[in-house]
Amino acid sequence: CLFDPMGFPRAIREQHRDQAEEIFSFLDGRKRPPAKERHEAYFDFLRKTRYAWCWFCRTGESALMWKTYGRRGAAIRTTVGKLRALLESCGRDFVYGPMLYVPVHHGKVRCPHLYPDRPEAQPFLLEPCFLKRSEYEDEHEVRFVTTTAELDGGFFLRAKEEDVPIRPDWIQHISLSPNLRLGEEQALTVAIKRLHPA
Repeated sequence: CLFDPMGFPRAIREQHRDQAEEIFSFLDGRKRPPAKERHEAYFDFLRKTRYAWCWFCRTGESALMWKTYGRRGAAIRTTVGKLRALLESCGRDFVYGPMLYVPVHHGKVRCPHLYPDRPEAQPFLLEPCFLKRSEYEDEHEVRFVTTTAELDGGFFLRAKEEDVPIRPDWIQHISLSPNLRLGEEQALTVAIKRLHPA
């Protein structure tokens, strides 16, 4: 929780408006022990139900990208628009966006623009999966986040229609890691061509 817990009810009311009271009842049912605060139950709930697909968002490859995301694997190049279209065709709802990198000094967040009374701050305050410490800023990360919809009471992200077959046209290019051994490179090339002949 990156803001004064006293601001939590206001942030929920601003973000979820007509569902706020239902959300508070849902959270009250999750408070264990009962003395736990609503905001603690909320963030505990998020930790157990959120799944993130993390992407390195730069125009070219870098040593940092390979070291962090694909030391001995493959990199898929696509666009945010193509990924969004791909995910809209599946049976889950996603939220997505770039990470907000926040400075942390001696365990305290120093981010003066993250106040619950500022509408642009609320998505970051209530979806902390888009916050990361500033020392990771060179990753230029974009995340696509979904939830276990069956556990969230239908409040946050909703299930949609059934999954549909995924076409591989969302992939623009596949690069192999420069750190691969010859045998690994050959095996990956065969597997990729089998899965995505184009």
